[in-house]
Amino acid sequence: MRSRSHRALPPMRAVAALARQHPVLAMTLVALVVKVVQVAVDSTPLLFWGDSWTHLRTAVEGHLPGERSWTYGFLIRPFVAWTGSLAWLVPVQALAGAATCSLLMRLLAVDLDVGGTVAAAAVLGFAFEPLQVLQERFVLTESFAGLGLALYVALAFLYLRRPRLGTLALHAVAGIALVSLRTVYVPIALAGTVALPLLLALGTPAPGEGWPRRLRAVTLHAAAAILATGLVHLSYQNLTGRLLRHPPAYQYAEGLFLVSAWWQVLVPGDASDPAARALLERLAASPPELGTMPEREFHRWRPNGFCAQLEEALGGDAARANGVAKRTALRALRRDPAGVLGVAWRNTLAYWERDPARIVRTHVEQGAYNPPDSPMAAFVREHFGAASAAAPGETPARRWHRAARHGYPLLTLTPLVCAAAALFCRREIRPMVLFLALVSSGLLATTVLLGIASAFRFLHPMVYPMAAALAVLADAALRGRGRGPAPAGSPSTHLSL
Repeated sequence: MRSRSHRALPPMRAVAALARQHPVLAMTLVALVVKVVQVAVDSTPLLFWGDSWTHLRTAVEGHLPGERSWTYGFLIRPFVAWTGSLAWLVPVQALAGAATCSLLMRLLAVDLDVGGTVAAAAVLGFAFEPLQVLQERFVLTESFAGLGLALYVALAFLYLRRPRLGTLALHAVAGIALVSLRTVYVPIALAGTVALPLLLALGTPAPGEGWPRRLRAVTLHAAAAILATGLVHLSYQNLTGRLLRHPPAYQYAEGLFLVSAWWQVLVPGDASDPAARALLERLAASPPELGTMPEREFHRWRPNGFCAQLEEALGGDAARANGVAKRTALRALRRDPAGVLGVAWRNTLAYWERDPARIVRTHVEQGAYNPPDSPMAAFVREHFGAASAAAPGETPARRWHRAARHGYPLLTLTPLVCAAAALFCRREIRPMVLFLALVSSGLLATTVLLGIASAFRFLHPMVYPMAAALAVLADAALRGRGRGPAPAGSPSTHLSL
């Protein structure tokens, strides 16, 4: 009889019943439909100068880059190298986006107990968010990194609901997987797992647990988190070093990026090598023509910028140039920490500038200025055909991304929105929302402190915590207007040894 009654329901009532009984499954299906439609509307793969070429070389030739992710190239190898086409990449990355939507729905509906309507609205907003849609079409790490971030947060929330040492270990592994895709995640991967037991200490002990036992358990879990985090990070660094035949490291150009990021603070006296000092003095006396490229990017990438000239002055020794650049940047930090913080502040404000040149920068971020005679274009023509190397022109994803450009600066407020959500949310979910605040704060600080450009694409990791925090705030407002208290049976926070 129950089966017949279900068959008798009109389609819309059946969908509503599914959404009430299985909200995560329902929104997963909706997200899949949305992503299939988006791919049907725009399946054009996009290339970003330099980065995409590096990843495609890894996928096709097994080339291991010293300054970018090497895992992403192997992830996309089955879809591009084995097929000889870039066409499969967009559907695969769109599926990763759908999986990210599913994890967001689980986070909101299960972990944070956000109301179904609010949670569904947040997930749909995330599915259509322009940065997310555009990145799903790029040969870049962001789509898989976004899914990795969602899994990283999901494991953190699982631990905060049911603390287990095994979950801590899995969370540490998820963190290093994120780092392997983008090194911007290094700070939160190092701090996030260790912070989880400390966030639990903010809660009230379970009945019969008592504060002394709870503190002993927190100490044990914190020690285990430090051990697991250190183990996976050292293992990854050693693996990277063995593969590239270098000393262990996350990557091998951090000094060059750092000296470029803090270029405005550098003085010749910061140089850790005579060649670097002479180069800084020469560039200060006769600054090069920057053209349309911002100063920090110029000195990182251009042949007449500081990094290229430093390597040339050191006889082409890239490893030595990276070391000299890193020591020079750190000496500048010790001499003028306020100046470095000022750079981070100016980088944050740069996102809010209404400069007419911003539209040009937006086009650059869309990969619209890849030179047709570049090595990347030649590589793509050779391995994927002339059509793949041709400039795609205007696409729906690009138009959608450009139309929303005035809203992207709001993503720099993500830590504040997460903090507000933690202030107004229910007490039992506060450690989870505080973890979102920690993650978004770490990501923003790394982006503005160590980045060589104030590019909107660097704010893509903020979209996920922003969507979650806005949903928590909206749910808190609705509860205040009568949605009612959280259901009984809050998650256990008893620390398992």
